[in-house]
Amino acid sequence: MSNNEGLNVFQKAVLFAIDKTANQGQQSNNSDGCAYRGISDKGDAICCPVGHIIADDYYYSSLENLTPKSTEIIFAIEYSLIGYILNDSEKDLLYELQIAHDELQVVNDFELEFYEVFTLGLIGPDYVINHCSAKIKAIKNNSPTSKPAKEH
Repeated sequence: MSNNEGLNVFQKAVLFAIDKTANQGQQSNNSDGCAYRGISDKGDAICCPVGHIIADDYYYSSLENLTPKSTEIIFAIEYSLIGYILNDSEKDLLYELQIAHDELQVVNDFELEFYEVFTLGLIGPDYVINHCSAKIKAIKNNSPTSKPAKEH
């Protein structure tokens, strides 16, 4: 559905993280509140958007109390993206992703409302807003492409 052609590795990771977060159907929490890695109501492992970008090899529970702009989180993401070096606007976007996740007050549909945060608040660059707009349209049209196929 989305055309990721021409996007760099960070941009692709951001769209992946937004989709994974929206599709998991709830915020990632632990006993202290929102978390990079948490457990769903069903007992499944889930992540916030920033947590989805951090590869398992670079995730440590000590990262949980750090902001997305902390040196440790930035290093974990840069290593996860095979040495991609984040610029200041990309670091700002990580923070915006985190705030969108942490402050979302879900009324009815987590998936739809999470995507709407980016389009209504115009959060992020055009590639994020356009991607989320397309996802919202698919959800509202009950398109089967709005959610990934279930594994068997």
